[in-house]
Amino acid sequence: MTTDVSGILPVPNGGTGINDITTNNLIYGNGTSPVNLLAPGVTTGMILTTTGSGAPGWLTLATLPSTSGILQIGNGGTGTNTVPVQGGVIYGSSATAYGTTAAGSAGQVLQSNGTGAPVWSTPTYPGLSGSAGQILRSNGTNNIYSTSTFADTYAASSILYSSGANNVTGLTTGNDGVLVTDAGGVPSISSTLPDAVQYNITKLGTITNGTWNGSILGLAYGGTNTDLSSGSAVGDLLTGTATGFTRLADVATGNVLISGGAGAPPTYGKVGLTTHVSGVLQALNGGTGYDNTYTNGQLLIGNSSGTLTRNPLTGTANQVIVTNGSGSITLPRHRIYTREQHLNL
Repeated sequence: MTTDVSGILPVPNGGTGINDITTNNLIYGNGTSPVNLLAPGVTTGMILTTTGSGAPGWLTLATLPSTSGILQIGNGGTGTNTVPVQGGVIYGSSATAYGTTAAGSAGQVLQSNGTGAPVWSTPTYPGLSGSAGQILRSNGTNNIYSTSTFADTYAASSILYSSGANNVTGLTTGNDGVLVTDAGGVPSISSTLPDAVQYNITKLGTITNGTWNGSILGLAYGGTNTDLSSGSAVGDLLTGTATGFTRLADVATGNVLISGGAGAPPTYGKVGLTTHVSGVLQALNGGTGYDNTYTNGQLLIGNSSGTLTRNPLTGTANQVIVTNGSGSITLPRHRIYTREQHLNL
């Protein structure tokens, strides 16, 4: 059974070891000995501090460990007695104190300065969010929301264009197409060119349904510089002119092409027809070089110039034609007699 304790209940038995406590005293331990009492602080606002293993005590703020009465960072203070600027921001300026920035302008943002004090950025930003689809952009001085709106997503390979006032839309592309605009300037992807564009290309040549249709191709570009679309017939030939080509039509079977010489076009004709020979037919063209008037007994003899000479047979009867060894033909003075003439001599 429990033994009754008479008198003051000691500390080991759960008591205080004392029988009298002064008003507003604080009790603090003293090992197994009776507790100690700490009288109230003598000044209002004092705080209770400890001394490690020693007895606690009352201290005023001015007697706390500090420099010039300033509560240090290690004690939960700022390490400075500078009053922050209204609108400024407190920042750590060192390991022992805090600093404060000046107040920024409306719309500015605080920008890191590395290990230095932060600064307010010069450009300003909108205070509220913009409308749906707007983007934040610089106007050269500050950052503002764009008037134009953009879609949240775009399909792959889309081309961005303004489909209306301040409205940017994605234009879906197509296979094997080109970007064109209609009469109203609205862009689209098409496999054919607008008529106005095709007309511009026909200035140099255009392709229509696989057939080349264009302006006349000049001589310098390998063309004829001539419109040959009308009057064409099978068998026609092209002959050159000073500026292009012209078509030479054959009108009769058996005709041959006869040169007109330099500066003149060729013609069709039949060999041997006097209608195609002007004047006397020369030896180099198969003629004699003379008109059709000859004296009786004349011979045509070739000469060294490649032409023919008319040589009359004159002299005694029964002479023979001989050469003189140089190619010239002469009539010698001796005669050739018949058998009967020799028998009569």
